[in-house]
Amino acid sequence: MVWLVGLRHATWGPPATALFALFGGSMFGVAAFAAKPWEADAAFVESEDLLHSVFASTAGFAFVVGTLTLIVARRHRSILAAIPDWVAFLVAAVVPLTGSTSMWGAFQRLMFLTTALWFIREASRADPID
Repeated sequence: MVWLVGLRHATWGPPATALFALFGGSMFGVAAFAAKPWEADAAFVESEDLLHSVFASTAGFAFVVGTLTLIVARRHRSILAAIPDWVAFLVAAVVPLTGSTSMWGAFQRLMFLTTALWFIREASRADPID
């Protein structure tokens, strides 16, 4: 993530770069602190679960606002060229709203996959913000 922010900072611009750097830093926090286990009787540390949630929420917010920032910056592109940005934005913005459904785990993995694919696409782009 740090490599990608360094690679794309000139084309993303300062606002999106800062948001994606925040996303990357927050993902370290998500990985560092354990979430509450799915098993009802499993032991866990509440403060770790809280920190995991705070970092996850921060990462999600940074990604949603970062992709929206790029959508605005890239608004002159064709509709076809904008589709990956819109898909990433919509998945990241809508999936958290499904948190209380029985499909939350599957939706969460879809969000992770979409985010990863979006960043891979960004890393492979040679063009400026176009």
